[in-house]
Amino acid sequence: MAPVKVLNVAEKPSVAKEISAILSGGNRAPRRRQGGSDYNPIWEFGCQIRGELVDMVFTSVRGHLLEMEFVEPYCKNWHACRPGDLFTIPVEKKVGKDKEGLERCLKSEARACQRLILWLDCDLEGENIAFEVMDVCRAANSRLRVERARFSALIPREIWHALEHLVEPNVYQSEAVNARMEIDLRIGAAFTRFQTLKLQGKFDGVEDSIISYGPCQFPTMGFVVDRYKAIESFQREEFWRIQMAYRGARENGDEGPQGFTRFQWKRERLFDEAACAVLYVMVVEAKEARVTYVNAAPATRDRPLPLSTVELQKKASRFFNMSSDVCMHVAEELYTKGFISYPRTETESFSRDADLRSLIAEQGRHPAWGAFARELVGGGEEEGGQHGRDSGAGKFRFPRKGSKDDQAHPPIHPTKLAAPQELKGTDEQKVYELVVRHFLACCSDDAKGKRTKVTVEMGGEEFTATGIVILERNWLDVYNGWEKWHASTLPANVLQVGAAFVPTSLTLETGRTQPPPLLSEADLISRMDEKGIGTDATIAQHIKTILQRKYVTTTDQGGGGDDGGGGLQRRFQPTNLGLGLVEGYEEIGYQLTKPELRAEMERECKRVARGERGRTEMVQACLLKMKECFEDCQNQWERLPEAVGKYLRRYGQGGGREGGGGGGTIRTMQAGFSQCGHCQGRMDLRRDKSVLFLACETCAASHLLPHSRKGTSRPSTLTPPVLCPLCGFEALLITPEGGGREGGQGDERVPPPYHMCPWCYHHPPASGTAMDNFRCANCTGVLDRGLEGRENDGGGGVRGPCPLARAVLDADKAVLSCRGCKGRHSMTLRKNERGLMLGCQGFPACKGTIYFWGAVREVRVLDNRFCEECRKGGGGRGGVRQKGQVALLQFQFYPRKVPPGTPEVYTACVLCDPLLREHCRYRFSPETLASSACKGRGIEGGRGRGSVGAGAMEAAPFQPLPPPPLPSAVGEGAPGGAWRRRDENRPPILPLSPSSPMNGGGEKEGPWARKRARESDLGKGTRGIGGGGHAPSCHCGQAAKVLIVRKEGPNMGKEFYGCGIGQRAQGGCGFFQWADDVGGGGSEVPPPGRGAPDMGWNGTRTGNRDEVNGENLTGGGWKRSSTSSLAGGGWQSASRGGGRGAGRGRRGRGGASGGKKAKVSHEMDW
Repeated sequence: MAPVKVLNVAEKPSVAKEISAILSGGNRAPRRRQGGSDYNPIWEFGCQIRGELVDMVFTSVRGHLLEMEFVEPYCKNWHACRPGDLFTIPVEKKVGKDKEGLERCLKSEARACQRLILWLDCDLEGENIAFEVMDVCRAANSRLRVERARFSALIPREIWHALEHLVEPNVYQSEAVNARMEIDLRIGAAFTRFQTLKLQGKFDGVEDSIISYGPCQFPTMGFVVDRYKAIESFQREEFWRIQMAYRGARENGDEGPQGFTRFQWKRERLFDEAACAVLYVMVVEAKEARVTYVNAAPATRDRPLPLSTVELQKKASRFFNMSSDVCMHVAEELYTKGFISYPRTETESFSRDADLRSLIAEQGRHPAWGAFARELVGGGEEEGGQHGRDSGAGKFRFPRKGSKDDQAHPPIHPTKLAAPQELKGTDEQKVYELVVRHFLACCSDDAKGKRTKVTVEMGGEEFTATGIVILERNWLDVYNGWEKWHASTLPANVLQVGAAFVPTSLTLETGRTQPPPLLSEADLISRMDEKGIGTDATIAQHIKTILQRKYVTTTDQGGGGDDGGGGLQRRFQPTNLGLGLVEGYEEIGYQLTKPELRAEMERECKRVARGERGRTEMVQACLLKMKECFEDCQNQWERLPEAVGKYLRRYGQGGGREGGGGGGTIRTMQAGFSQCGHCQGRMDLRRDKSVLFLACETCAASHLLPHSRKGTSRPSTLTPPVLCPLCGFEALLITPEGGGREGGQGDERVPPPYHMCPWCYHHPPASGTAMDNFRCANCTGVLDRGLEGRENDGGGGVRGPCPLARAVLDADKAVLSCRGCKGRHSMTLRKNERGLMLGCQGFPACKGTIYFWGAVREVRVLDNRFCEECRKGGGGRGGVRQKGQVALLQFQFYPRKVPPGTPEVYTACVLCDPLLREHCRYRFSPETLASSACKGRGIEGGRGRGSVGAGAMEAAPFQPLPPPPLPSAVGEGAPGGAWRRRDENRPPILPLSPSSPMNGGGEKEGPWARKRARESDLGKGTRGIGGGGHAPSCHCGQAAKVLIVRKEGPNMGKEFYGCGIGQRAQGGCGFFQWADDVGGGGSEVPPPGRGAPDMGWNGTRTGNRDEVNGENLTGGGWKRSSTSSLAGGGWQSASRGGGRGAGRGRRGRGGASGGKKAKVSHEMDW
């Protein structure tokens, strides 16, 4: 029978290697092979578990395998929702992209194993990682038997003990970590987005920075700010005091400088100079001091408690001026090498069963502290308590018992002797020495001495002096002078009550009170631990984070800390940004920088870890409280930038015009550049180094303009000017540095040009679809109350329905499956310069579109309301059938653009409703049409000339609906005027001309005025195909632009046609055609000025001929069908009803035979 195969997983590759070496027996090295990554190899060896021979497969992860994130699209896209929604948006844990290789490796190994042993670190985070590994492995092998190994040191004794005593993973501890992760994610993301959007781009230093919020970071910063404000508000006062000193013979006869004794005045100091002077005179007149009290008593200096993580960080900061982050990194390295026990523990007491003597004995061979260690193990401990001593000469004492115990790991202690050459760098040497000396000190006896206190009276005033005589140093001998107990003896003639002496000096001194010093790192760690901010494992990370975020800075200063540390130490002081954030939230009324809220959450997490409270209940209660706080902050958000503005300079302040005064770094690029929406005055375009902003002298305000990744973007105004209907500011066109090159020759890594409003960009409206970097494309154009009546505010610009707004409400709700891509994607609401529409989510691969007509003002998707006909597969008349759910739409019309009696609010299905089918235009991708509409008979299944059939649509519900083409002349030029444009009542939109804001034109004279490439103008007979006087249409239905190749090469200067909307990044279709390759004998679209629809609905063909009713259209135009059954007198193509067409060489009914395949892209007008 083959041995059982066991998969083992450690938290780090180095731990996996060390444990594999221990369990393989040491005599034969384990076999190594490639694992999930170059850093995570797999070790294989044989081993015995409780007498059973097994094959061990040992690998590792690198910390957390799964990441908790918001579900898509809310994870990274700040445009997808509002910050407040992050309190309720679903979250998920998934494998990060950099961990996918590890996931594949774990699944592959799990399939071949029968057991899984988890060797993750034995703390809360390690328990959570254990469950992540377990979930991934069980997804590949649900029959795995899962067990947990618990150990505290990478030494054979600990590892073999863990293997023989495997336990079940602790689900409560894992859930506590999940709870903390979810709370931190939701609160941190919501407040980060909130304060970033309100502050970014308004002040120096935060032009494009993410201003992050962390539930632990802000209280940590609050400690630093509180101390800094206490220093700043400290009022220094002058004081006076009487100083007495006496030098006399000691008990040993010494009269040197060490015998000089200073007596402390009982009043300490007075702030009244006159009163102090009177008392001083009385003391001087007394001439003699008399001893009134003498007390001698034993004194001890307690040995330290066993070392916890917090104390390790504090002592490393005090003794070595080492940051907590560096300290923990070094301690992790020492643990991985097996020199010390697990360094993340709250425990301050050893188990009574711990074999501490063997650990001390191993240190006896060290040259520096070996002698002290040998003295400790010379004897044993008595039965009578932790301070007892055996009859031998040994000085070992069992360590004191502290108040904290995490029930997971013992205190930090050395596990084996490390030679100096085995330690890498001075930091490892320092931390290892601290751990060893501290361990030996806590196993030693207390220092012992005698304290004598003397009180003397002179002139009615009392003075005291204290002397210390050290009798036994004990643990102080090994502590390397880090902790001091100073001895000081008193003169022999002052040790008797009633003795009199004349002071050597008696002076009246003056001084000034001093503020406390800045917080040292040891002080800060003490406060965080005392108030429950973070855990022993995360305190160092929180301190590191506030430094990285530039909320605080460090400086090396002297002076004693709160914990008694002295010398040069790293101390913290807040930055201006940190001060502004703290003050801003305090003015709002919430103490987000105070520790109480976070401390309460940490306490609840500990209850979850103990199984006393459920995770879901705890998370909901915490988020409910914080959401109320967040909503109040949103309602009073103006106070936040006001507070930050007290400490940071706003753009435009402190500088001057070019050649003027001020700081000299700000210069005016163009005066009167654009209109201010607040005062209707003109704003100047200014530059501060690489930053551009608009400055309004009347309002004394500035508005930062966007950056590009390569630096400053290029702003330009529009012609005619477009005023934002929401705020009244003049809209601008922003061209990122290096962008704007047309014809596909620009830098693809540079974003395309876009429109933006200087005010809305930093203050997104409630109706928008983005919360940061708000652009016109994110705007719905919904007017705020009070702005509807403002049509022109003195600027002559376009107001009312904004022609630049592209966003629509309910854009994230699916309406129906797209026929253009056979249901692979859904169709959702969209908007461009052509108006509202339903577009395929697979764009640009699929260009399926349903256009609404000009009378439609707004469209909403009704929640949980679907068309019953489509659900049953009926679909109403005409055979337009789609099985499945088709959401009902609610339309609002412009009252003056619909016939009398038409309701302003209309609910209907876009496939079934006769009114919508009569006025909507259906367009699907040319590829789908070419593959279906041109194969013999039409999709509808109709065989003769007649109405739209109801045949094949049931069998192929996702086939495109081939629309009839438009006539070559409509409107005024149509025979008898019968072909009136159906969309003549559309609201006016700007023409697509070179000066139109849609095409990015109309730049005024200024610092970046540039010449635009020639573009087709629908209102002017621009050169087009075959001399027809007009341009071809792109796949979007727009008249194509005439562009010029500017890149050096064989095609430089050559003209071509591109999409009328722009590049793909701007929503374009990617249309391309060389100007000299356009052939044929006629126009592809109706000539401009002859009644062509302003929305550009047209047919595009590529090929030599099309046939309708068997007649060859040699002119390349469209011929009206002889049928009269199409609604509205539409037009019919070769592939519809009247004939089978010329496609694929098949002979259509009444048509020519053997013709070349005609590629047709139609748009259908029902």
